[in-house]
Amino acid sequence: MAASRRQVNLEKKLSRSAVISWLPPEDKLIVVSQYHICADGVVKAVVPGAYKCKALIEDLNLDKCVNISVRAVTEHGHSHDAACTIALGTEAPVAPQHVRVSLITPISACLSWYPSNSNAEHVILLNAIKVGVCPPSVFQVQLHGLSPSTIYRVSVRTKHPKAVLEQRPVERCVDFKTLPKNKR
Repeated sequence: MAASRRQVNLEKKLSRSAVISWLPPEDKLIVVSQYHICADGVVKAVVPGAYKCKALIEDLNLDKCVNISVRAVTEHGHSHDAACTIALGTEAPVAPQHVRVSLITPISACLSWYPSNSNAEHVILLNAIKVGVCPPSVFQVQLHGLSPSTIYRVSVRTKHPKAVLEQRPVERCVDFKTLPKNKR
């Protein structure tokens, strides 16, 4: 898996296109051959790794929501879209998208989400109690110390100033139940 890019930014938004920029991975030992700039998972532009980290993405329907992501491609594969992404358009949410719980055991579970803005921190709440804050570009955590056969509500809240200013939903939640004690 390739190292994540950082700090995706919207430089300019036009009626059907956008210019975005990003920072290359911090680890200088990782050689990025190219960047794939995607709209809803479809590659819309390719930027060579040695070029300036900026791209024009055209033919976007900005009347709805479009998830723009930047993949760093190396000899080991490419990075996750969720690590460097921003939602654009009039219907773009502030709250995280696709909140899921998987790999549930009697005492743990894996929580993942697709950020609407990977530059933002995300607050994790378990049954309305804050259990952690994830730094930008983190989109998956392991929940430990859970009780067997227990129903939980886990929430992921975007910690972003834009959300407060626009008075839009900032949180998504999902309910899950841990497995009984004798099942692993």
